Amino acid sequence: MDLLVANATSFVRVPNPAASHRAVRCAVLVALAAVCGASWSWGRACAISPLVVVAWWRAQTRVEALLVGAAYQLGATLNLATAASLWFEVPFVVAAALIVGVAVVVGACWAVVVPARCSAMSAIGAVLLWATLTVAPIVAGACMVGHPLIAAGLWCPGAGWLGLAVLLGLIVLARTRVGACTMAAWCFVAIVVNARSHTAAGIGAINTASKPARDEFDFMTHYSVARAALDVAELERAKLVVFPESAGGTWTAPMRELWAPYSARLKHEGRAGLVGAVLQRTDGRLENVVVGLGELDGEVVSQRLPIPVAMWRPWADEGFVARPWDAGVVAVNDERLGVLVCWEGALVWPALRSMAAGATSLVLLANHGWTGPRAETRRALEAWGALFNVPVAMAENVWREQ
Repeated sequence: MDLLVANATSFVRVPNPAASHRAVRCAVLVALAAVCGASWSWGRACAISPLVVVAWWRAQTRVEALLVGAAYQLGATLNLATAASLWFEVPFVVAAALIVGVAVVVGACWAVVVPARCSAMSAIGAVLLWATLTVAPIVAGACMVGHPLIAAGLWCPGAGWLGLAVLLGLIVLARTRVGACTMAAWCFVAIVVNARSHTAAGIGAINTASKPARDEFDFMTHYSVARAALDVAELERAKLVVFPESAGGTWTAPMRELWAPYSARLKHEGRAGLVGAVLQRTDGRLENVVVGLGELDGEVVSQRLPIPVAMWRPWADEGFVARPWDAGVVAVNDERLGVLVCWEGALVWPALRSMAAGATSLVLLANHGWTGPRAETRRALEAWGALFNVPVAMAENVWREQ
């Protein structure tokens, strides 16, 4: 009889409760990470983004840690798939695959730097290495929109570099239950307080709604975009007028002549302006820049981190130049402006580099013609302003037909 029972059970696969429990647990961690990433599109709710580290620490394997990091990145960027499809002129499925691929690379960085169940000392080293990945432009962390560290401005408004250190300390402590509960409570306070930065006085941000040009040398389209921006600026009397990214088109001699009268008027009135444009270097490479007008005539600030693949392609002869180590700071009217371009406002390194160089305010120039309004970009800029208690301003072009 025992032999018959043994033979019968050999043909029946008994479910493994431990495996099922691990699968459910992993699904919960991944879901929490995805929600934290997506929160950057939900206004003040983005204060919950650092809670992703609670899921991160509880990943029992590197695969789970990879899934947590990738889920966070997907939550923050999956809505960019449509924009990527339009930009690259590829099917939506291909664009979505590119977004997923970037998320996997980011998740791999998260998996490598944090060993499962590490000691307290190794946890400190892992978190510092994880933070360091936001610095170098060649690693995935530097390309991560809506990084949890940006929320330091919502958790510790006005604390500056100390606030960033406090958040890093909380991330280390989150490996324990007490630390995780502390982060959850602090997160609730951050949402209720809703820290915001104030608008920079004396800065007039020009917002436009022009369909962007696909070709950097499509002069007629660039001319119409610039003309529309100048028309909007006619009524702006601020000491500093900031135009969106690409409002100046490709900065050729004809385009400079178009802007010259307005620049001369600003200088005559003791005012200044900043306009986004594209420069072609002598080697044929392109550079996304911010050009000074009026009192800032002759000033040029380069974008530090152009969007990888879409703009920055170091493996190819064409593409835009990256200048990650530039400070991105320009002095005007007793102020030091930290100039951010496009998605740099939603990254960690460019803003911190400008603040380390003594910026007293932050201005962001963006062209959201292909993506539509980006709530995470504006919210991240406000978070940086709140952290360092500096005013911010944002000028953007949004193609309303999008």
